[in-house]
Parts: sequence; C-alpha cells; structure tokens
Amino acid sequence: MLEFVELLLNSCDNIISQLILLKRFKHHKEVRKYMKALEKENISPYERYCINKFFYGLDVKYEEIPDFYYPTLSAYGNEFIEGLIGDIPNLKDQVLKLKEYKDNAKVNDYVDEKFPYFFETNPYAKNIILTYYYDVPNLDITPTAKSLHITLGSIYFKKLIQKQEKREKKLIRKNSRRLKVGDRIILEDGPFKGMEGVVLEKGSEFIKLEMKLFGDKTPCDMDYLTKFKKVGKKKC
Repeated sequence: MLEFVELLLNSCDNIISQLILLKRFKHHKEVRKYMKALEKENISPYERYCINKFFYGLDVKYEEIPDFYYPTLSAYGNEFIEGLIGDIPNLKDQVLKLKEYKDNAKVNDYVDEKFPYFFETNPYAKNIILTYYYDVPNLDITPTAKSLHITLGSIYFKKLIQKQEKREKKLIRKNSRRLKVGDRIILEDGPFKGMEGVVLEKGSEFIKLEMKLFGDKTPCDMDYLTKFKKVGKKKC
C-alpha cells in the first residue's frame, strides 16, 4: 500500500522536508490518495500548519495556530513553578503565566535555566518565548522539526487498509487455485526474479518451491502474493 509514498517519507528526517518532497510529486496517484486521507486524520495544529504552508503553499503564519501545545515546559521537582504552569497544556499559555510573575526570583531562576535550552534546540519554542515573554516582535523562524515526522506506520487509513487486504486475499485465492504441485513457474519479482522453480508443496500462506541455486536443488518458500508466470509441468 502506497509504496511510493512510503519511499518518499522514509527518505527525509522531518515533516517539513517530507511535505516539500511530497509537493514535488503532488500529481502522483499515491501522493494524492495519501494527502486526501491525511487531511481526514486528527492531526495537531502544528502538523496542519506545516501541511498548509509546505505542501499547499498557503500564506499562513505560525502565531495563528490556537493553543499550540508542542512542546511544553517541564517543572518537575520545582513545586512553585509546578503550581504555576503544571496544569497548562500548551507552551504559549505557560509562557504568559510565567510572565505574570516576571519579578519573582524563583521564576527568574527557572527562566534562566530552561529558556536557553529551547533557544538552542527548538526554533518554534524560541519564537513563542521571544514573542510572549520578552515582547520581542515576532520572528519569521522556520523550524527544523527534527523530532517530528509522518510515516505510514503511524497513519494507517482504515478504508485503504481494508481495500488492500481485500485485494490481497483475492490474489491469494486466485494464485492458490492457479498453482498445483509439479507446476513449473518463473518468478517475476522478489530476490529470485527471473529464476525458475517447481512447486513441491502448497501451504496456507506459502508455496514451497524447488529451485536451482548455486548448482544445487534447494527448497525455497514463496509468498502467494509473489508475481509469477507458469511455464508448464515438471518434466519426469
């Protein structure tokens, strides 16, 4: 399912690079199918922003995203700070709450310890902190988003999977009926593409073939989904 899209996604290490690459192939059938399904997923505001900006090329700004919650500040072990921001689910509101206590020594110590880390590692967090804590005019920062990417493994679309499974079951039944013990076949895909084999056994999931490897007759398992061409019966 969507092998071409999976190849594109796995060639990049962050969501922005992935979407830019997908955009290059936006007219490809699999890419259109993937993006249509992705749009129906329950994705975060951050992911929606990235899709709109880097795939569709819309003129959207990060600060327009409501309740941005990735990442959040941690106050573990600091009871005073935990009491201020521990129940706040997004970074923007956390920063605004800390700003209310800007003259508090405990808040200043916490800010001096935590904020430099975000400045170095997360451009989005730096943007939020500069804008809402230090009142610096918003900077147009493009995030690297190295820790976030999209994969087929995490975005399985039920309808697409059901269709794929239905097609595979149909193909398995068809190939099971086509093949009989003693049939000679030529494999048309997989690691043994172009090689000839003879059907020795038929199981529920695999077919056992007798193939000539390195001059010796060797039994090998073949998936029912493997493409093949029948060329006759085993010669007696």
